[in-house]
Amino acid sequence: MAPEADGSTGLRMKAHFSDFEWDQLQMQGLIQRRAKSLAGQKLEMPSEMTKENLILLLKDRKPVDEGSSFSNSKYNLTEYHIDPYPPSSKSVKELEKITFKDLRIETRHLGNKIFVKTVSPAKRIASVSVVVEDEKGIPGQLQIFNLGRKIDLQDFLPVGQILCVKEPLFKISTTAIQSLRVDHAGDLVLMDDDDDETPEAWRVEDIEVSAANCKEIGNQAVRDGKLVEGIKWYTKGLGILASNPENLDESLKLALLLNRALSHLQRGEYEHSLRDSESALLIDHVNEKALYRKAKSLYQLRRYGKCGNTLTKLIVHHPNNQEAKNELAVVRQRLLEETRGAYDFAKMVEMAKNDFVGQEYDFADYSIPVYPKSSRISGNGLFTRRDVKMGDLLYVGKAFMNCRGSDNGVSVMIRPVDLHVDQGVGAFLTSAILEKLNRVPGAYKEILKLHNAFGEEWTDGRDGDGPIDSFLVRNICNSNAFSSCSYYDQFPEMHPEDDGTPSRRNPKKTQDEPWDPNSGLWILPAYTNHSCISNAHRTFLGDMMILRAVVDMPKDTEVLISYTDHNLPYEERQGILQTSWKFTCQCKLCLYQSAPGVSEALESVMIKMHELITRVGDTTPKFEDTEKLKLLIVQLEKLYIYEAHTVPRPYLGEHILRLYGFLNEMGLAQAAYNALHAGPPAWGAIYHAISEKGVEFQHKGWADGDLVRAYVRLATVTGPLGGKIFEDWREAARDCYRVVVGEDVTFEETFGEAMMRYTRNGGGYGDLASLN
Repeated sequence: MAPEADGSTGLRMKAHFSDFEWDQLQMQGLIQRRAKSLAGQKLEMPSEMTKENLILLLKDRKPVDEGSSFSNSKYNLTEYHIDPYPPSSKSVKELEKITFKDLRIETRHLGNKIFVKTVSPAKRIASVSVVVEDEKGIPGQLQIFNLGRKIDLQDFLPVGQILCVKEPLFKISTTAIQSLRVDHAGDLVLMDDDDDETPEAWRVEDIEVSAANCKEIGNQAVRDGKLVEGIKWYTKGLGILASNPENLDESLKLALLLNRALSHLQRGEYEHSLRDSESALLIDHVNEKALYRKAKSLYQLRRYGKCGNTLTKLIVHHPNNQEAKNELAVVRQRLLEETRGAYDFAKMVEMAKNDFVGQEYDFADYSIPVYPKSSRISGNGLFTRRDVKMGDLLYVGKAFMNCRGSDNGVSVMIRPVDLHVDQGVGAFLTSAILEKLNRVPGAYKEILKLHNAFGEEWTDGRDGDGPIDSFLVRNICNSNAFSSCSYYDQFPEMHPEDDGTPSRRNPKKTQDEPWDPNSGLWILPAYTNHSCISNAHRTFLGDMMILRAVVDMPKDTEVLISYTDHNLPYEERQGILQTSWKFTCQCKLCLYQSAPGVSEALESVMIKMHELITRVGDTTPKFEDTEKLKLLIVQLEKLYIYEAHTVPRPYLGEHILRLYGFLNEMGLAQAAYNALHAGPPAWGAIYHAISEKGVEFQHKGWADGDLVRAYVRLATVTGPLGGKIFEDWREAARDCYRVVVGEDVTFEETFGEAMMRYTRNGGGYGDLASLN
């Protein structure tokens, strides 16, 4: 099961719409109720729905005509609920042919297939729609769902393309037109006009061509940018050669395999390009192009060890290949990352600062310290393979798929029969994952291992080798994807001028902007289970996730992260967990806050604190303001029952820092310093500070942005003393910063100048040259 604090794609909430939008929902409810009343019946297309009219209707169609008036700047994708069904597991030859006249409304025609030909350009709104006709000339509409947004529709579905829909589902669509509906990519087969299974009315006699002709035609197609067509011709050429093994031209076979490998490589179909490269090496085991294309395929499949071995072999046999030598140097860096966690975080940070859609984060995955296994909490979890210390890297990895900015957005899922509408992020993540799985199907096995809400009965017998189930992938995605908020969103205080300002917590998102819509799937971290008191913290740098230990953990400790913001009220946190993941948290924080009267007492004090802070605003606080804040802090502290090193008290710590700010502004330096020292213990820090010996830490606390600033301030205050105590406070700040931000290469950039400024100015504390 997995995760996202402050909003994973699994997180859902009720959406609010205008009167017009609700009218649209009512209309969709009527359409679906009519469809259900006609279920199982044959329904001829109305006479006015000629092929020409269907084409015209599709050409003029707008989102509102599909019930998708919500697909605007606020809601990027509108989807209507459909009961999930599995993909067809049968081949085209195993199925019995039917035509439009045989189709029944709201029925999936198991054991059947229908052949259609596109007669209009395809159009993308909520789904991809195209007008088709069957072999009898009867027109109809085909709707394809979950098709990747980067797919060129005119290349994929040109006018005249023959299609076979396996075990077709026939429904009344949101346009009120009866339509063939395809949800699984494997249920739609693109047919060649000379295929034996193609209906005779559309079949074109196979023109006699040689394998050499196929190679030349394929080469021209590739030069014209038509990679799919090129692959088709190379495949045909290989088939011709295979049909006459006695007179096999191995040099021609080698050329066809190499060209097809290159085409697959350019299309991102790395498993196919790897297979073709290895087949070419069976003919010529030191072929330069075959070795290089194998290495490139292995690199993209993140198999860096085998990639390095292949490049080494290439260089041995082709020592003048400088490109291979350059590639080998890059692979060695990937291997250092993969085996030691030795990353160039400065480079990663710079990329994240200047992030753009499509930027390639070329780094390996580091996961040696953790592994998945069965958890006592729920399903499988992630566990430490060895003892780890606070701040240690547990995992660094690139997303299997990460959608951000214009590649993603907020979606709404509608059940119009009961007028139920849910809103969530990850609008296009599922279709992007499905598109990648169609190119790299080997990853399907790993995704199937993740938690899904369908249950074992849905996944029994599936080992990842069968057809890809779009509904299952969507369900897994909703349960396991992360809201991959941007680098500075993780720690907005990463600006030197803000180092003296307590963080502005805003756990309650507005309805208009519920979450950062960025979302992605990281497969291994998706195993992590939840606790409101997390022992690991994740940070995102573009496509990269960094997971670090918040506290020391012995071997075989389960790694836990928070799926929600622990600063939210208890009832709100549990509501999110129940709605999105169907469980109740039993961590110590929840057990404490669920005790009778505790949540109410906490909220009462917090409201008073908020009112006080709001009233004071940017003005200089008065003596009575300071005294009132002190009293509220004492009241809040008395409400806690666990030690802070067991259950941290971030809200308390935040207001201790505010008290420090009040006292400092009033010029009460000694009182401010005493208040500052009380800050880190709110996060569970246990230490003993002596000016001559420095700071002896038993526990540096549960890393948090405010704890970082507490340590930074202690470093600035003790700056005039210099020596070890200053260094110890600064290193404590750096250690916590490393956990919160994921790296520490930006620590000096963020806080160094502030510390030096305070140090040069004597910290503004005059008589604080010695500690009490």
